Amino acid sequence: MCWTQVVPVTHLAGRSARIDVTLEGLTFTRSVAGAARRGVEPVQEVLWDDLVGAELVHTRKGRPVFRVLVVGARAGLPLREDPYALKLPRAADERAAELVEQVAREVAVRRRWREHAEDDEAGA
Repeated sequence: MCWTQVVPVTHLAGRSARIDVTLEGLTFTRSVAGAARRGVEPVQEVLWDDLVGAELVHTRKGRPVFRVLVVGARAGLPLREDPYALKLPRAADERAAELVEQVAREVAVRRRWREHAEDDEAGA
C-alpha cells in the first residue's frame, strides 16, 4: 500500500529545549536554567485557543528560530528572553516551516469553530 499524505510534525528539538504538539496545544520543555532566564516553568503549555500563529525567522548566522505568537505576550523580545521561541539546528529548517503551516491551519480551524459557535448562540 502506498501512503501519499505528509506525516505531520509532532515535535521540534533544539539544543536545550523542545516543542511537542499535543491535542491541547504546544508544550515547551526547557532546561531549568533556560526556563529561569525566560521567567517561565521548565514545562510550559500553550493552549490552541491562546495561539495567534507561528513564524519561522532566522538569526544573523542563518539558524532557524521557531517563534509562537501568543495572545497577550510581549512582542519583540530578544531570542534568549522569549519564552515562545526556540532556536533550532539548520537541518530542522524544513520541519520548522512545516510546523508553522500546521499551526496556522489549526489556529484557523479553531477560530472558525469559535465564530460558528458564537453565531449559533446569537441566533438561538
